Amino acid sequence: MRIMSSNVAGAGQIMLLSNAKSRQPIKSLCSSTSLFQFKHAKIKKQLHFRVMEQRIKPLKLVALSRKDDHEDINISLPLSPSDTIKQFYAAINEKNLEEIKGLLSDDCIFDDFSFPIAFQGKKETVHFLEYLITTMGENIEFNVERILEGEGHAAAVNWHLEWKKRHVPLTRGSSYFEFSRIEDKFLIKKARVIVEPPIKPGGFGLAHFSIVTSLFDAFPEATEAFLKKPHFIYQILLKAYVMGCKRIVDPLLACYIKFLNFTARFLRFLFKTLHYIVQLILARKRSDDK
Repeated sequence: MRIMSSNVAGAGQIMLLSNAKSRQPIKSLCSSTSLFQFKHAKIKKQLHFRVMEQRIKPLKLVALSRKDDHEDINISLPLSPSDTIKQFYAAINEKNLEEIKGLLSDDCIFDDFSFPIAFQGKKETVHFLEYLITTMGENIEFNVERILEGEGHAAAVNWHLEWKKRHVPLTRGSSYFEFSRIEDKFLIKKARVIVEPPIKPGGFGLAHFSIVTSLFDAFPEATEAFLKKPHFIYQILLKAYVMGCKRIVDPLLACYIKFLNFTARFLRFLFKTLHYIVQLILARKRSDDK
């Protein structure tokens, strides 16, 4: 629609013209002679038109279909870090390793704080995630609670584990992700995972921390050497364990695991037996009532 102004015989006229081919005035909005008419010979006040700023809302992703053959039209927009996180945990729940590989960069680093060393590269990360999926069984799934995006293609997520849509205690965790953007995708470049510990020491943990800080202050040179190469100290302790304690500790751990498996099977048999007895009692009571 266009706005036209003209001065005829000292009278100002303003007309609105439509965008149609006829370029005729809009009759429903104007009078027979003009839309507005000023009776004075001189117009003391000027009309100022100002173009207001128009803010356009971002477009939403929609799926359209044609009425002819009802074929869907796929609209692809760049994914966000939140979308990549959702796809990542959904792929773990679905045990889809191929999709997981497509969400990781070749130089990704996966640092799970439950392990002493981070997993370097795509191959090690996929191997770890494959082992994780195996240990989850058939009914354990990740439930993503909240995702927060930060600057520089980074995001954090809170999650917990569920068994058949029921929350499993002591399985809360938080993960921090950094992404590298390749074309229209955000690939996981670095991940840090913090898992809720199954054993919570509480005040004992603070007391232990106080002892460690006291040792650091008492032996500053040894502390500096330890902090420069902490993994070297871990390797020494691991070698000492293998040479001295492994032959004794490993059989004890094996017996303990067998005992736990036997206890779990026994409790399962006991619960099934009790359930069967309860069903028999209820069935007899129903028959007596009839």
